[in-house]
Amino acid sequence: MGSEREHGASLQFGGTELRFEDAPGHAKHHLFVHFEAERCILAGDAFGLAHAHSASPERVGPSFPSTSPVQFAPEAMKSTIRRIASLQPLRVGVSHYGWLGEIAERADQLCDLVDQHVALAQKYQGEALTHALTELLPEEWRPYFDLDLPVNAQGLEIWQAQKA
Repeated sequence: MGSEREHGASLQFGGTELRFEDAPGHAKHHLFVHFEAERCILAGDAFGLAHAHSASPERVGPSFPSTSPVQFAPEAMKSTIRRIASLQPLRVGVSHYGWLGEIAERADQLCDLVDQHVALAQKYQGEALTHALTELLPEEWRPYFDLDLPVNAQGLEIWQAQKA
């Protein structure tokens, strides 16, 4: 049976409790699933994205916020990231691409990057914004985010337009 919680609902599934919690910031409809006993969370895009290194798949690069598609909300995103970290999971699964460790450190980095995204969106548009976002990444990881960065820039531009 399921039950209501402060941020969502829970469900017993095969002896495991799944807690479903709202995760706004990337998109209003997002949620994350907390497997409390296993100390892991499936976060979708709510905890950013990260890529595995092609030469060493066990090596995962930096986390980066996902500011697309059209419902980016910076304060809500940081709140969601902090809530995920406050649950002290050992690992967080992100849609793009896989399981992450070092959750507290990644959460701090993600929140800082959200603030940097906002500052850049207030200063740049178009190709200049995409280039500025690229500069936030360590050089060796930039090629892995080639498809993500223009989409992040578009999401930031839509967010800016909606604020006006």
